[in-house]
Amino acid sequence: MLPLLLNNHLRPVVRPNCLPNVLNIGLTGGIGSGKSVVAQLLVEQGAALVDLDVIAHELTSANGKAMPSIERVFGAHVVAKDGALNRSVMRELIFNDPSHKVQLEAIIHPLILSTAVELAHLKAKNAPLCVLYDIPLLARSVEWLQLLDWIVVVDCVEDVRVQRIRARSPLLTEEMIRRIISSQASAAEMKAIANAVLDNTENDVKHLQLKGQVNILAGYIRRINSSRIK
Repeated sequence: MLPLLLNNHLRPVVRPNCLPNVLNIGLTGGIGSGKSVVAQLLVEQGAALVDLDVIAHELTSANGKAMPSIERVFGAHVVAKDGALNRSVMRELIFNDPSHKVQLEAIIHPLILSTAVELAHLKAKNAPLCVLYDIPLLARSVEWLQLLDWIVVVDCVEDVRVQRIRARSPLLTEEMIRRIISSQASAAEMKAIANAVLDNTENDVKHLQLKGQVNILAGYIRRINSSRIK
């Protein structure tokens, strides 16, 4: 299946902004959609990856920059013995009171953005295809939507996503997984911001179907790069 190109044009981005002067592409998709696989396939095509989940984990690890503020707002019980964020405790807090999610995001999102921008400028020097930003919450991030040139969404039906997540995280129940999915942007929300959508509902162990879509997508990106150079 070919990628469904919804908006085959660059987004109305004002330059210069804080991102490097290359093609900056946001990649998003719900948990279990296969977004990480797409990211790796695009890296093989020449993209330089900036993974915001990795940055977020570093910021909330032991001695992470976000931890003093998190402990001050939520209390010592959200801090694990090693000084990192106790993710299971925080997850339960957020599920019981969604306002805690807003508080947490207010702490870590500015730090994620500044760290991602700094990293992107370093990686742009070796990015023949693009700088690719893996952003799980992209559909609800006004700031990132204003900065990026292009957005790619990885789509997959919910039941398949649940199966994949249960296979890799057996301690999560189906109810917990569906709660996580429901807390994220819907497929409709993500498609509404997309320049291209990749369908990863049906795939085999070698990701052949997905590779075909990514190959076509990379061709579109190269053509965009050529037109920008002209």
